[in-house]
Amino acid sequence: MASKAKQQPIKIINAIKSISSKDTASTAIAIAAISEEEQTSLFEVLRKVDQASATKERTEDAKRSENNKERREARFMARLKESLNNIRNEKFTVRTRFFDAKKLCMADVQGDEESMRRQFNDLQVFVKDLEVLGCLARRKQAEVLATLKKKLGVTTETVAKRLDIGIKFAERLCNFNSLISKFPNLVFSGYSFESLLTFKTVIEREAAQDENL
Repeated sequence: MASKAKQQPIKIINAIKSISSKDTASTAIAIAAISEEEQTSLFEVLRKVDQASATKERTEDAKRSENNKERREARFMARLKESLNNIRNEKFTVRTRFFDAKKLCMADVQGDEESMRRQFNDLQVFVKDLEVLGCLARRKQAEVLATLKKKLGVTTETVAKRLDIGIKFAERLCNFNSLISKFPNLVFSGYSFESLLTFKTVIEREAAQDENL
């Protein structure tokens, strides 16, 4: 009995597939030939199956999405922690990180292979450092906004108008200011303003469990 019960859904699916593969007009004629009561019963059963299948698919999609989200967060935090562990004396070196920027970006391509590799790698490091520079600039913007907001005693929306920026961007700067005030080394992590805000909740959650963050 158990074996037959397992086979029955497969037989039903195969029957539905077989019907679907046939000419629509012929199938409609065949359905019209059965009683109205049987049509109603058949439609109700198929509707329930369709709804149950859709619900199961949505549930499975949600689980996959949540698992993917957790994996992305775990990868991000692992890389962030590694980056923060590598930070040393940034407040002293940041003044010189971009000193040769123009020379580095405008220089001619070197002549020999070894020099080209070194030039390429120097540019690669510089591109990563640009994220740090961008983050520092956003931090300063966030500080300016927070200071002006406090000085004028106004709402975020009002100060956004004074600075001629959108309210959503102003709110993001406020969130960034809150994050960086608690974890100042994040600006040197190599992650952008947008990335740090995207994972803000994860960072704060991990920090509550890891005092070294």
